Amino acid sequence: MEGEPEGFAHGYLALSESFGAEHAAYGAIRSALAEARDCWARARMLPAQLGIAIAAGDLATVRASAEELGGVSAAFDSPALRASMHDGWGRVLLTEGVAGGEIVASAATAALAGSPALAESRA
Repeated sequence: MEGEPEGFAHGYLALSESFGAEHAAYGAIRSALAEARDCWARARMLPAQLGIAIAAGDLATVRASAEELGGVSAAFDSPALRASMHDGWGRVLLTEGVAGGEIVASAATAALAGSPALAESRA
């Protein structure tokens, strides 16, 4: 995990880091999110936006992305969405330097892996 986004977000973040082109990465993800009409499509892209915003130091967008993921997660009871939401909030906390952020992010990783420890904590 180590602060690295998953999927295509990694490519955007790599572009941003390699060429110092945060604006290009931002433009691409914002354009894709603007075109996404379906909440599931947005939920798949929000972690990418969150990662790009972290790389750019844009805490407002980091928080907004986590909040939107939280809203989608609340509307649809899905383990993957819950994990994505918790991962997002863990990254928010880590970015803001709040102690315990790594615990939230680790819980998200456990959820994605289907960890029995998560099932016990939800019981």
